[in-house]
Amino acid sequence: MGFESIVVGRNSGHAWPEMKTLLLFVGVAAVLIGLLWIGQGLGYVHWPASSFMLDRRPWALRGAILAVVGVVVLMLARRRQA
Repeated sequence: MGFESIVVGRNSGHAWPEMKTLLLFVGVAAVLIGLLWIGQGLGYVHWPASSFMLDRRPWALRGAILAVVGVVVLMLARRRQA
């Protein structure tokens, strides 16, 4: 497998199961952390009690963005490899 195969994505597909597992993990983690940030930013989740994110609206927005990114990563991970 040469450099062109790596850049263009024409490898034999052996790494796809590991990549898919990694993408699924990252996507789920991003969604869960994003939801936590939304809850903290809106003041619904007061954990940990001394968090600087509590009742801070910018953290709710950042959490929403992170959750959307996580959903996109999950969608990419679930696509079939061509």
